[in-house]
Amino acid sequence: MTSELQYNNVSSWPQPINHFEFTAYANQLFSWTYSGAVPSINTNALDLKLIGDQTFFSNPPSFSPVQTGSSIGGTYTWTPTTAQIRNRQYLNAIIGKETNAINQVRTKEHTMLFRVSGGTGVTDASKDVLLNVYPNPANGTLFLQCKNADGDYKKVQILNAVGQSIFETNINSGVHVLTLDATLWPTGYYIVKLSGNKSFTSKIQIQHEL
Repeated sequence: MTSELQYNNVSSWPQPINHFEFTAYANQLFSWTYSGAVPSINTNALDLKLIGDQTFFSNPPSFSPVQTGSSIGGTYTWTPTTAQIRNRQYLNAIIGKETNAINQVRTKEHTMLFRVSGGTGVTDASKDVLLNVYPNPANGTLFLQCKNADGDYKKVQILNAVGQSIFETNINSGVHVLTLDATLWPTGYYIVKLSGNKSFTSKIQIQHEL
């Protein structure tokens, strides 16, 4: 599914608005799977790179973008250490410059903020998973963050009111963030289901503006 992630035309860095903020946990893999659009890029190629605080560490993030026309998707992963826990957020930005020399003044970027926690992220009775869905209720882009510390959960599904699966993906151990587009989902309640060696469910609401 395509999200509403946008790479924005900017003349300075970092971009002060329209950023994403995530929580990562020390010694736990953080994985963000994303997709989105690049305004006015059409079929031109972007030379993409990742910049920010963590890129100078001995354990820098891994960034694997894939561009198809005006759509860019991929995966961002990082495993912070205990020494990298701090109150101040880490800032990363994905920077893209058009390879077409005529348009290279049109730099694109998207800003991401990360807070590294030393906690376990435990909030539910199973004591080994954190499931955050935000915003909730949602009417457009939906972020699903799952902390699968022991790898007991193998799959994430979203079920509609009649129990049909409208989204599913496999996960492994670590922290995973999925970016989903709920624009076309009918208004109502949905179930997020984690399954594997254990199971866990949570309710989300889609509420479109009238």
